[in-house]
Amino acid sequence: WAPGGGNRVLPNDVGLKLPSKDKWMILQLHYWNVAGYADSKDSSGVSMCIEKTPRKNTAVISTLGSLAIDIPAKSMGTEVNGTCTPELTEPVYILSSSPHMHARGRSLTTSLVRGTESTKFVDVRDFDFNAQTSYPLAAPLEVRPGDKLKTTCVYDNPGSAAAYFGEKTEDEMCFNFVLVYPETGLANAGGKAARRCIDR
Repeated sequence: WAPGGGNRVLPNDVGLKLPSKDKWMILQLHYWNVAGYADSKDSSGVSMCIEKTPRKNTAVISTLGSLAIDIPAKSMGTEVNGTCTPELTEPVYILSSSPHMHARGRSLTTSLVRGTESTKFVDVRDFDFNAQTSYPLAAPLEVRPGDKLKTTCVYDNPGSAAAYFGEKTEDEMCFNFVLVYPETGLANAGGKAARRCIDR
């Protein structure tokens, strides 16, 4: 969920698992009050469609990209690459992509690399921080054991300070959140618990 995001509708045979009724769900929001308003209010919220009967396939959201971000001051076109080999014992399927960078982000691509062949399945050339959305793939993309996933983020930083990875809006990120099933998701060593397949 990010600025400009809209509804996300899953295929009829895919669902996300919710916690049992005795557990909490937490929604974390980050605000960037550039103007410094003291009396700002927000009415954001989330609505979910819930079914009692589980769907055939349970999906999860996995993270691709990189934490190794170092964007020099007064630089244009700085590339950050994150390539990972997910630890898989069976194929998984990517249904959609939600690219995420901050204000300096110019473009983001993600490719599936199988042997010597590379297939770009996400190509956002004019990234807009205020219009972030989820892109459903035309058909589920199969990721097999041994495949690699490469995400490339490009940044323009005309400012006088360098930028690094961080959660603040004035920091930067290079993530592609992908909806994947089955629920084993995509992860590499060290990223299992968070379903992350990223370069550190």
